[in-house]
Amino acid sequence: MPSHDELPPVVSEMDPAFVSQAGAMLARAFETDPLFMHMFEQAQVREPGLRQVMGAMVRLCLAQGRVYASGDGQVQGCLCLQLPGKRASSWQTLKGWLPSFWNLGLLFARHGLRTKGLDALRLLDQLERNRPEQGHLYVEALGVDPGCQRSGFGRALLLRGLELGQGAGVRAYLETSREENVGYYERFGFQVVE
Repeated sequence: MPSHDELPPVVSEMDPAFVSQAGAMLARAFETDPLFMHMFEQAQVREPGLRQVMGAMVRLCLAQGRVYASGDGQVQGCLCLQLPGKRASSWQTLKGWLPSFWNLGLLFARHGLRTKGLDALRLLDQLERNRPEQGHLYVEALGVDPGCQRSGFGRALLLRGLELGQGAGVRAYLETSREENVGYYERFGFQVVE
């Protein structure tokens, strides 16, 4: 956390020119995430695969939601949101992900991982079905560069997103595959729902 003398990290809507930088930073932030370690078991596939997935997610959220970034000239933290009532149709979502799935398919095939692409599609479908029916702000991703974690970036980003949800009169929803993240999110008012 920043000391009392330091200002909190500045959070602003991300400029689309920073998509690649945000995708790369999120890839680093999620490199040891259990879900992505399963999806990209081989280390040589994980980094390029995560860059594809995260870059596509940032582009989709820029087009269909909101993306906030923090950092001084570099993306050191990023929050990707889907707005209530702005949920894309399955076709729009698939169309947005198609180039990345194509590239991931090529990456998986090169390394003999053909079944992982189908696993990813099944997982996305399951996550979509688990989301609440009522309007909500969906936290697609919150990530901070590993070298900047525990410096207030995640907190500043998440608070900006929660303010957006409060202004719209809706609650926020997110998923995490790390048990240790549950307590962190509970401090912001999130509750475990199964």
